[in-house]
Amino acid sequence: MKKLQGLGASAAIYFASNIASAMVPFALLPILTRVLGPQEYGYVTLFTIFCACATAIIGLGIGGAFTRQYYHLDKQQFRVFSGTSVLLIMGITLAAVTLFQPIALLYGDRLALPVLWINHAILSAGALAVCNAWLACTQVRSRPWHYGLFQVSMTLVNVGVSVLLVVSLDMRGMGRVLGQTAAFFVFALIAIYSLWRSGWLVFSLDRGYLRWLLLFGLPIIPHSISGVIISMSDRMVLAHLESASTLGIYAVAAQVSMIMAMAVDSLNKAYVPWLYSRLALDQASVRSSLVGFSYLYFALVLVAAGVLSVLLPPFIVHLAGPEYAAAKNYVPWLLFAGAFTGMYYMVGLYINYAARNKFLSYASGATAIFMPACCYVLIQINGSLGAAQGAFLGQVTLFILTWFFSARAYPMPWFGK
Repeated sequence: MKKLQGLGASAAIYFASNIASAMVPFALLPILTRVLGPQEYGYVTLFTIFCACATAIIGLGIGGAFTRQYYHLDKQQFRVFSGTSVLLIMGITLAAVTLFQPIALLYGDRLALPVLWINHAILSAGALAVCNAWLACTQVRSRPWHYGLFQVSMTLVNVGVSVLLVVSLDMRGMGRVLGQTAAFFVFALIAIYSLWRSGWLVFSLDRGYLRWLLLFGLPIIPHSISGVIISMSDRMVLAHLESASTLGIYAVAAQVSMIMAMAVDSLNKAYVPWLYSRLALDQASVRSSLVGFSYLYFALVLVAAGVLSVLLPPFIVHLAGPEYAAAKNYVPWLLFAGAFTGMYYMVGLYINYAARNKFLSYASGATAIFMPACCYVLIQINGSLGAAQGAFLGQVTLFILTWFFSARAYPMPWFGK
């Protein structure tokens, strides 16, 4: 019972830090939209998307690698593993910047973003990958307060520096780019120093760990890129087929529905170290209890989505204004999509633990193909509501496929002995 209470307390801390980190950037949105023109703001949005894609490649799933190896290495071994991981991130970042320069020289005028912005996006991705590794190490050591403080502080510095550069120094879009890059770099340095000072990192390149990291991380790159597609495809297809005003209404619904995504993500962060420590016991009784807990979790998130589907829509008019009243139609679909995202997290952890990340790539890759096509067809049939329906069906598909592959990667008694 005490362990479950600890799990709940950790989840509450992660949830609070997630809310704080998610809410702070909203203060930046009205500033950017008023200072920047639509075209320049579009460039900032593209920069954010490119950063997400670059992080998926440069990061190599090293955060997940930290989580897994924490339970398989002693502290001395983990120190070397951490150092090898950080050096690998630095090497990939430097290689990416170097390889991009010939492309910039030949095709710079044809790129969707200015060359300097793309260079900053790559550097930001490398710095963020280091930060994510620190967060994973902190999470697996069950230190939610440290995790939350780091996460919220990085967000505040990101926003604060961006406002200073965009508004006070009139650097416009480039100010936002520099603000993010500076914040990520500062906190990457803090992360490295923190790991070194606490004895969890030594700069040593171990070939065995390097090979393990590549075998662990390379298969997860398609999965990470697919995740970016899955998270954005409903809005991308809707923007292509419907008007900008319709997309704006849909965005309000997506934002309101984020409460479910934040809840399941917070619980997942608290659950990972709890789950992995029990899997490490390698006991049949423990595996059976974990399956029972998983089924209880499935039921709870679905019930929560149902309750929120009733409670949240009436508040949209008061929250966003009468012109956004139609957003209430999308909310139930998006809430249940968030619930299935949480269920996907639950079964996907077994694949991470087994270090069989190629299975995640299979599931997310198939979903990344299915979901945009599904959104396209459903929008043609049901109008803008089809985007929310497509998002829901996409998350259901991702959960089912991941559950199937999870059973192959790490057998659990899902249907009894």
